[in-house]
Amino acid sequence: MFLKYDLIHDHCLLVKRVSFIEIYLISMKTACQEYVRLELKHTL
Repeated sequence: MFLKYDLIHDHCLLVKRVSFIEIYLISMKTACQEYVRLELKHTL
């Protein structure tokens, strides 16, 4: 499982890989924003 941020729809997707199918689950937005903030710190 991993998080993926969707800028277009402004929400975070929790992606769970089941064989070749990706199932997208919308995670809590606050947790997502915190995750994105941390990711941005790493990339800068």
